[in-house]
Amino acid sequence: MSEPDIDRILNFLIGNEPIKEFESWVYNDVELEERIGEQFYYELIEVNYNDKSILFNLNKAIIGKFVSDNDFEDFKYKDRLLSVGWYPDRKIEVKLTKSQNRPEIQNALKIIEEFGGLKFISPFKRKDWVLTLVEI
Repeated sequence: MSEPDIDRILNFLIGNEPIKEFESWVYNDVELEERIGEQFYYELIEVNYNDKSILFNLNKAIIGKFVSDNDFEDFKYKDRLLSVGWYPDRKIEVKLTKSQNRPEIQNALKIIEEFGGLKFISPFKRKDWVLTLVEI
């Protein structure tokens, strides 16, 4: 499956693309079926795009079957970050007090890095560094 196609479908599911534009793309892109596969394509064309429950119905038909729940959640999370100004390789200066050595702060930093895709980096090569940069 083509990543740009999946991204477009997921963007639609989270409300970033108007229904009529998405529907037009599904019916008019002559190579879409070949790129995403016959079964996935039929899921997209069988949906009633005039139904008020389109996003719910399509979400139910696709998520977990063609796109994993985790990938969909990651996509939504990254979209939220991008919508507030984050982008890959963005670095900002963050100044914390000495409290960053507290266990709860260390746990928070680990969670942010592990689940948020954010990485805290330091210009220093020593163990007791001060948090200075955030990288996404």
